[in-house]
Amino acid sequence: MNIVIIGCGKVGSLLAEHLSRENHNVTIVDINQQKIETAVLENDIIGVVGNGLDLEVLKEADVGKADLVISVTPNDEKNLLVGIMSKELGAKRLIGRVRSPEFFAHKEFFKKTFGFSMIANPELDTAKELDRMISFPEALKVETFAKGKIELAEIKIRKQSKISGQPLYQISRQAKLPILVCSVIRNGEIIIPNGDFVLLKGDHIHVIGHHSDLIRFCVDLGIYDKQIHKVMIVGAGEIATYLTQRLLERDIEVKVIEIKHEKAVKFANKFPNVTVIEGDGSDESILDEEGIEQMDAFISLTGMDEENIILSLGAKQMGVKKAIAKVNRNRLHNIANIIDVDNTVSPKNVIANQIIRYVRARANGEDNHDLLTLYKLVDGKIEAMEFNVTKSFKGLNTPLKNLPLQKDLIVAGISRNGVMIIPNGNDCLQVDDHVIIISKHSIESLNGILGAK
Repeated sequence: MNIVIIGCGKVGSLLAEHLSRENHNVTIVDINQQKIETAVLENDIIGVVGNGLDLEVLKEADVGKADLVISVTPNDEKNLLVGIMSKELGAKRLIGRVRSPEFFAHKEFFKKTFGFSMIANPELDTAKELDRMISFPEALKVETFAKGKIELAEIKIRKQSKISGQPLYQISRQAKLPILVCSVIRNGEIIIPNGDFVLLKGDHIHVIGHHSDLIRFCVDLGIYDKQIHKVMIVGAGEIATYLTQRLLERDIEVKVIEIKHEKAVKFANKFPNVTVIEGDGSDESILDEEGIEQMDAFISLTGMDEENIILSLGAKQMGVKKAIAKVNRNRLHNIANIIDVDNTVSPKNVIANQIIRYVRARANGEDNHDLLTLYKLVDGKIEAMEFNVTKSFKGLNTPLKNLPLQKDLIVAGISRNGVMIIPNGNDCLQVDDHVIIISKHSIESLNGILGAK
């Protein structure tokens, strides 16, 4: 596909990297020459220096021949206007990033009136991810499939865990639940395990199943933590706005600290039942005064990755059970894992996953919509994908044990008529199943899970 990306910030540069790796023809536009030069140097792409609102710049980027224009500048209005201009110039499809709740409320209008294929809101989806972490405090990350009916949870094996030192087949017998440990991260290496694989302290595992079964799994095996009732958030931006709304709906007590006066006042007016403190969230005396030791969870959402990591570590030392940091830079994600920050979230990765899924679903033709969900895990080293099984799948009604599946790939779950199936070798894929694949390499369509016989 010919893809033009407007905006070479964190999101745009990440998209350029992933999409060029998948052999798309990528052109990226930004007013900052240094950003463009860096992106072109690091990836096999074309760079155009200029303002995306300049008609001549859009023409230079050849948006008129683009299969897809993705506008991900920091400005919502600019993203919408760039999309409208690109459509008039002949672009086939449009994706625009819109972050503010006011604009996003009208996403269907923008799609219908101006022809946007997708209005992406990383702040809203990051808030949803945070909400899942709060509802499942044992998990480092929680991804959903089958319209939220199935979850993939990342859990760290700690010293006191009953499953440390046990092979997976024995854990399955003990749990007696429809769950599956489908991947293990050990010392940076990703392993697709078999039943004889033995878990060790420090391993990160991805477990798939229904939410209630995963909770019971954690309880039965001694890795359960108490439910969260009180949350402190530092930073009153869009993510905090979306997240607070969701937490209040579940009767969770929320306290927000914001250093900027106007933002603090705006947030307090929007949420009169929330305690909003105008102050510096890195000030230990403020945290003490506001009762951080009584909080079940602490979430740092400032604009600085390093500050978020430090604040989360500090919150853990002050007695908070679960601390979460917003971290966009992959290098700092790795550091956060090393120093044992409980959880990190990345808005740029959230939107990148959505857009890459959209691109893959349409890369092989107008009607190829079998890829429903896509998550890049462990800094993109592993992918979790949900496919709709159609008549075009070459392995229909064939036992999985007889299919020539690709190496480093596992069929992790099947959703059939709303029922979750943990597959074994005798199970078959049927039309209209939703199948979840965990793989160490990219899969564009469900037939891509098949290798040579």
